[in-house]
Amino acid sequence: VIFALNAYYSNMIEYTFKNFAAKFQKVKSQFDAPLEIILAGGTSMPKGFKEKVESVISELDLPFKVKSVRMAKDPRNTVVMGLLVQAGITAKKMTDVKAEEDLG
Repeated sequence: VIFALNAYYSNMIEYTFKNFAAKFQKVKSQFDAPLEIILAGGTSMPKGFKEKVESVISELDLPFKVKSVRMAKDPRNTVVMGLLVQAGITAKKMTDVKAEEDLG
């Protein structure tokens, strides 16, 4: 079971970063500084996940430099908090657009 989980996690991490890299290339994103990778969510919580990510991405040819990989301070809740913040931003934009439409 441990071997299967290890293989699954390796494949999932590789898949994620390859797709992330493809999106970067598609939109021609460029950063002046290396990116810090922040790990969060339930999938990131098993012991050794950070080291597994570092190992997998060290073997990939990414279109950006990686400064470091670290765990979020509260990995279980960080993703949902980010989604909540984005929902608030989107709701405000929708309210602003509606107000402009009512004025126009």
